[in-house]
Amino acid sequence: MQGGQRVPADRAEGAHIGVGHTVEQAHRHPGEAAGKHLVPGHRAGLAPASGAGREHEILRVCHDRLDQAGHQIHPIGAITVQEHQDRAGRIGRRGAGRAGPAIAPPGGQHTRTGRRRARRRAIGAAAIGHDHFAHERAWDGGDHRGNRFLLVQRGDHDANATDKGGLVRIRRCAKRARPVRMAAMIDRTSLPPILSAKHPAAPSVFRAENLMREARRQKNLPTTAVPAICILDPDGDLETELRRVGRAVPDPDWPCYHTTLSRFTHGSEQFGLIPRAVGAPFAVLEAEQLFASGCRLLLSVTSAGQIADLGPPPYFILIDRALRDEGTSYHYLPPTAFAAADPALADAVHAALGRLPFPIHRGASWTTDAPFRETEAAIAAAAAAGALAVEMEAAALYGFARAAGRDVLCFAHVTNQMARAAGDFEKGEANGTTDLLHLLAATAEAWREHARKAQHATEPG
Repeated sequence: MQGGQRVPADRAEGAHIGVGHTVEQAHRHPGEAAGKHLVPGHRAGLAPASGAGREHEILRVCHDRLDQAGHQIHPIGAITVQEHQDRAGRIGRRGAGRAGPAIAPPGGQHTRTGRRRARRRAIGAAAIGHDHFAHERAWDGGDHRGNRFLLVQRGDHDANATDKGGLVRIRRCAKRARPVRMAAMIDRTSLPPILSAKHPAAPSVFRAENLMREARRQKNLPTTAVPAICILDPDGDLETELRRVGRAVPDPDWPCYHTTLSRFTHGSEQFGLIPRAVGAPFAVLEAEQLFASGCRLLLSVTSAGQIADLGPPPYFILIDRALRDEGTSYHYLPPTAFAAADPALADAVHAALGRLPFPIHRGASWTTDAPFRETEAAIAAAAAAGALAVEMEAAALYGFARAAGRDVLCFAHVTNQMARAAGDFEKGEANGTTDLLHLLAATAEAWREHARKAQHATEPG
């Protein structure tokens, strides 16, 4: 069915809404199921829609936006929700009230939104308010994790609904019926590549340790472990300052094709430092290689734009979760709204950072691949999801960390308000390195104590 095509609904008798075939397709025979040709086999029927009838038309049907390894969705169906029925503020949440019927499982009875599905193919659904889009719970709220998808946008009150962003919309026709919300789901094979054919649990053919082996062979380098604690410095300011004062020394045995690694000591701790690995793919590329070379804790400290006003920049945020508006994390984890830091590690470090002479905030960030596409609408959506700042690496690094079982923590150094006024991007004393070194030392100490406690807890006796 083409987006925006307007055709009369099939089989309105019995208060169903179907995808139209009767006008356009002469091959239809009496008694065929509504929506039969959406996918082969029409494994699931259309859900009953209270109050919907022949006066409604379907304008557009959306794709299931979430792909999960090992699950291929075959049923297709629809839900409708009356404008004034009980509705939930979050999509897919359990206990959402009488938000309307959900899509029926193959061969099963129609189930209602807000109740736990007994069948594997049942799909959670709930209405959302007039102008709400998707809260992060929309990604996590389906009763079966393999079947979660973004649902419904309300129809306009006039006769012509505006088609928006790939969601199912309906238009009221000649009769002034009450507005109806609708959502449908299409086979995942038509999803964009970023969400299709992903198998996060499957091993990779191309592995970082093998790349490092070949790089060492080609460059005739010995196998040398990197420091246990390494830092990604996307701006490069820390590395520039430490090398300027003679505290950072390049590691001649670092074999990576794309970066240099410097070593420096602060207090009793030696650190490895990689500058200018900007963006999600580059950051995770370096993370994979660092952990393949002996790293045990990876810290990322990146310049970030302010979303929530926590005070005048500059200041630091310990990122405990990051909105996944990038591509790399989807290769490591199934789709969810956020990728999160290990909560025990984040708790341990945050407690230690409270002793620093400057405040360290804690909360969510928005990870984007397109800094020059930070529109007003995108910023507002990130703020509504709880993001305090915008940066370019954290979601991908946390996705990798969770998938690989590695210790990674990301900090946002909020230095700017997206250059909307002059005087932005100031980091403070010594280009921010004075405070940053205090933060790194406190984080390293807290991580070592956390690791000791974790090891002690696993020892017998």
